[in-house]
Amino acid sequence: MVSDLVRGNQLLRSGKPEEAVDAFRKAIAHHPHFHWSHYKLGEALEHSEDWLNAVAAYQKAVELKSNSIRYHYQLAVALVETEQIDAALDVLKAGLDLEPSGSDYYHLLGKCLAEKEQWQEAIAHYQKALEINPSLPQKVTKDWQAIIEELETIRQTENPKFSQNNYVSLAEAYRNNQQLAQAEFVAIEGLKKYPKNAKIQNQYALIALAQENWIVASERLEKLLEMEAQKNWRTYYRLIQAYRNSEQLEKAELIAVKGIQKYTNYPMFSTIQKEYCLIPLGQKDWGEEIEKLQGLLEMQGQKAHEEVYADLVAAYSASQQFQKAERLATEGLHKYPNSSIIKSPPYYGMSVGDKDWESATQALEELFQIQGEKASEKIYADLIKAYRNSQQFEKAELMATEGLQKYPDSARIQMQSELTSLREKDWGVVIEALEENLQIAGDNASEELYADLARAYRSSQQFGKAKLIAIEGLQKYPNSISLEAEYSRLRRLSQSDGEVLSQRLEELWHLEGEKASAWTYSNLVKAYGSSQQFEKAELIASAGLQKYPDNSGIKKEYSLMFLSQKGWGAALEKLGQAWQMSVSQAARENQHPLESASTLDIGETLAKFNINLYIGQYARKISLKLQDISINRIFQAELKSQISLASSPTEKLKLIFAALAALGDYMTGRNDDEALSLGFTISSLLSEVIADNLEQIPFGFMDRASWIRLKDFLIGNYFIASGYLVRRKMAEFDSQSFRSGSIQEEADLSRCLKLFIEQRDELKSKAALKKLLANCKKPNQLKSYLQLYLVNYERDKVSYLEGRVDYIKAEESYGQLINGKTVAIVGPAPTSEPHGEEIDSFDIVIRMTYLDNLDESLYPYTGQKTSVSYYNSRRGFSFKSYISLIMPKLKFVCLKNARAISYLRQYSVNVRVGYRFNPCYVGKNINMLPIILSDLVQFKPQKIKVFCSNFFISKNNLYFDKYPTFQKTHKRHRSLSGHHLSLHDIASQFSLVKNFWLSGLFEADPDLTEVLKLEVNEYIDEMEKLYGNHDLLVEDLG
Repeated sequence: MVSDLVRGNQLLRSGKPEEAVDAFRKAIAHHPHFHWSHYKLGEALEHSEDWLNAVAAYQKAVELKSNSIRYHYQLAVALVETEQIDAALDVLKAGLDLEPSGSDYYHLLGKCLAEKEQWQEAIAHYQKALEINPSLPQKVTKDWQAIIEELETIRQTENPKFSQNNYVSLAEAYRNNQQLAQAEFVAIEGLKKYPKNAKIQNQYALIALAQENWIVASERLEKLLEMEAQKNWRTYYRLIQAYRNSEQLEKAELIAVKGIQKYTNYPMFSTIQKEYCLIPLGQKDWGEEIEKLQGLLEMQGQKAHEEVYADLVAAYSASQQFQKAERLATEGLHKYPNSSIIKSPPYYGMSVGDKDWESATQALEELFQIQGEKASEKIYADLIKAYRNSQQFEKAELMATEGLQKYPDSARIQMQSELTSLREKDWGVVIEALEENLQIAGDNASEELYADLARAYRSSQQFGKAKLIAIEGLQKYPNSISLEAEYSRLRRLSQSDGEVLSQRLEELWHLEGEKASAWTYSNLVKAYGSSQQFEKAELIASAGLQKYPDNSGIKKEYSLMFLSQKGWGAALEKLGQAWQMSVSQAARENQHPLESASTLDIGETLAKFNINLYIGQYARKISLKLQDISINRIFQAELKSQISLASSPTEKLKLIFAALAALGDYMTGRNDDEALSLGFTISSLLSEVIADNLEQIPFGFMDRASWIRLKDFLIGNYFIASGYLVRRKMAEFDSQSFRSGSIQEEADLSRCLKLFIEQRDELKSKAALKKLLANCKKPNQLKSYLQLYLVNYERDKVSYLEGRVDYIKAEESYGQLINGKTVAIVGPAPTSEPHGEEIDSFDIVIRMTYLDNLDESLYPYTGQKTSVSYYNSRRGFSFKSYISLIMPKLKFVCLKNARAISYLRQYSVNVRVGYRFNPCYVGKNINMLPIILSDLVQFKPQKIKVFCSNFFISKNNLYFDKYPTFQKTHKRHRSLSGHHLSLHDIASQFSLVKNFWLSGLFEADPDLTEVLKLEVNEYIDEMEKLYGNHDLLVEDLG
C-alpha cells in the first residue's frame, strides 16, 4: 500500500494541492515527529495559498530539525507572504549561523531588510547574492513570451486536455506580458470550462485591476471571496481598492470592516486598516466643482470638449440643479449626438450616475447590523441617502428620525432628513430665485433670506458658497439664531470627514506602535489639520519628525497645516525651526543650451525631419516614394485631405510619418526655404493629431523608443505642449504597468523610480526602489539607486558614494568645505532685484561655468564672490585649459563627469566629479541646478539659497546682458533652442527641483516664487507660450 507521504507527493506533483494537504496530515497523524512530513504539508498549503497554515507547518519543521537551511528559508518565504517581515528577518538571521551558500537565501534577506528600510544592510546582502550568482535577477524574471508560446501550442492542439493550472499559467503570462485582452479571453474561457476554480477567478480579477476596470474587478473579487475556502487577506485588500476606485464607497467600508474583524490578530491587519483609511469620506463641495467646470466650458467656447459637458451635467445633477443639467445636456448632445458619456439628469431625488442603490442599501444595512449600537452618524446618513435614492421614502424617514434621536446635533443626518422631505425640490431653481431676491433686497435683505439661501446652497452640496453667505448674514445679523444654526451645521459638516479619518488613522498608529510608518504620521498630521485639530497635528508631527527627521511627507503636511492655520509666514517660520531650512523656490541651471556654431550645419539640423531617425519602423512599411509627391503647396493640401479621410488616428500618424520620411530624404543637405516651410506644416499637422487623438492611439502602436523619438521630434520643433502629451501617455503606461506587476526589468524599474520621485509619490517610489534593488544586475548600481531615493526622501541618511582612494579624498575635502556652511547658488537669469550684497554674505558662493570675467555692472545683482564652480561635461572637457587658469582663484572645481579630471588634477587636488546619476524620467541630459542640489545634500550645509534663476522663463533674454559665456556673442544664444528642449526633460528638471523646494532643502530669491508656484502642466504651458513660436527655429537656422 502506498504511504500517505508518497501519495501526498504524487498529488502535489499532479497539481492537486488540496488533496495533498489531506494526505500529508494523515502522514503526520501516524508519525507526528517526522520533520519532512511537516515540511511537505507546508509546501502543499503554500500551493493552496493557505499561507497562515503554511507558516505553522514550516515552523514545526524548523522546530523538529533546526539545522536545516532549507526549512529556515521556506519558513521565511511564508512569513513574508503573510507580511510578518520582522519574524522572517529573525528566522533568516538565525539561519546565517548555519552558513547558507545559496544566493536565494541572501536575496530574500536583502528583500526583507529593504522592506524594513534598512537600506545599507539590504544592499550588502543583495551584493552577496550577486557574488554567488551573478544571473540571479534574470533567474527571478520569467520569460513570459516563451511560456505563452509553449502553452498556446498545447491549447490550440490539445484543447480538451488543457488543465485548470494551464489556464491559470497562460492568463498570468499574458497579463505579465501586458497582453491584457488575450489574458482576459483566456480567463473567461477557463472559467467557462472550470467555473469553480478560484485561481482562474483570481487571474481574471487581477487582469481587471490591471485594466483599471474597477467594476469588473469588484465583481470578480466578490465571486473569488465566495469561492475561497480559506479567505485570502489579499482578496479583501484588492476588493476594498476596487470598490473605492469605482466609488462604491458603502461596499468598500463594509468589506473593510469585515476584513479588519477577520484579521484583527494577524500582521496583515494594518495593511487592510491602511486601505480603510483611504476610502473617501463625506460630501463633495459641488459649488467649487461647478465653478471650475463653468470656467472651463466658457474658456473652451465652441471647442468645448465632450467630457466637460458630461462632467458639468453630472455636477448639476448631483447638486440637484436639474433644470440646468437638462439644458446643458441638451446643448451637449446637440453638439455630440453620439456621445455615450453626456447623460440627461435622472429623475428628481436620484443620485447622478449608474450607482446600484439597491445593492448599496443592502450593503449599508449589513454594515448597520454589524455596528449595532455603535453605528456611526455617517452610517445613518448614508443609509437615509440610499433609501431615498432607491425610492424607499418611508424607511428613509424612519431612519432619519432614529438617527436624529441618537445624534441630535448631526449636520449630516439633518441634511439627509431635509433632502428626504424635499426630495422633489430642484435646488437650482430655488437658488436662482433666492439669489435674485437677495440682489433686489440689497442692504434690506432679511436674516431669513440669508438663512434660506445658505440652506439651499448646503442642500445642493455647494458648501463653500453656503458658508460664505452664512458668514455674510451673521456679519449683518450677529444674533440670528437661524443663521448661527446654519453656520454651525456647515462647520460640523466640514470637520466631520477629517475627524472620522483621524480616528481611523489613530487606530492604525496605535496598532503599529513603535513601528508606525512615516506614511501613518504624515496622513495623521493631514487629517488633524483638515479637522482643525491643530494641537494634535503639531504633537504628532513633532513625534513623527523625531522618528523620521528628514521625511519630506511629514514636513510637507506639517508646513501645510501651519499654512492653513496661520499663513505663509508662520509656515515658513515653522519649517525653519523644525528643519533649519526655509521653504522657498527653485531655479534653473546656467549651462548654455546651444551647441557651438560649428556643429549647427544645416544638414544635421534638417535631419530632424527624417522620420527614419525617429519612427523608422512605420516609415519602412509604407511605400511612399519621393517622386510620387510634389514638394509644393499642392502637397500640403493633399496631405491634409488624406489625413481628414483617414479611418483612424493610427492611420493619420502613418501618413504623417511617411510624408516626413520622404520630406527628410529630400531636405538632407539642402537649404530649401519651401521644404523647411513644408516641414513645419507637417509638424503642425502631427501636433494637431496628437492633441486631438492621443487617447485613442494604443501604446502598443509603437515601441517605447519610437514614442520617445516622437516626443523629441515635437518638442524639438517647439510643439512643446503636444510633446509633453506624448510624455504623459508614456508615464501613464509605465505607472499602470508597474501597478499591474508586469514591470520587472532593471531599466524599466529605474525609469519608474524616477517617474514616481518626480510625481512626489513616496509610497510608489519606495515600492519601485525595493523592486529595483531586488532586480538589479550590477552590484555597483545598487548604491546609486538608493542614493537617488535618499536624496529625495531621507536626506539625513545620504552619504557620498564609495570610489577610488583619490576620489574619496576629494569628497572628504569638499565635505569639510560645505558641511555646516551657508551656500549661495547663483545663476545667470536676468532679475530686477539687486542680490549682490546678500550673495557675498554667504560662506560659500557657487556659480555655474564660471569664467572670472563678470562685468562690474552686474555686481549689484550677482555679487562678485565665487568659491566653487560647476562645469558641465562638454564645457569641462573642451575648455579644460581655460579652467586650469581659473582654478587657483577657486576653492573647488566640480565637474559633471570625469573626462577632464585627470588633466585638471595636475593643477589642483581640489577638483571632483559631482552627483553622477541622471534622475530625469526620459531626458538624455540633466541640467546643472538639479545636479548641484543633489550633490550638496550629501555634505549637509547649514543653508542653501538660489539666486538669479527662473527655469528659462525669461521674457527677453536667457542671460543677463554682458553675462560671460564660453560662446561667441550671437543672437541665437539669447533664446532657447529646440535642440535643448528635446535633449533635456524640462518637466522632470522642474519637478525635481520643485520637490527639493517643497521639502525645505533650499531657499530662493523672490523672482523664483511665482515660477515654482506653478504645477508642471502650467509650467509647460508657459514654456509653450514663450517658445512655441516656430519663427524662432527659422531664425535659429539663420
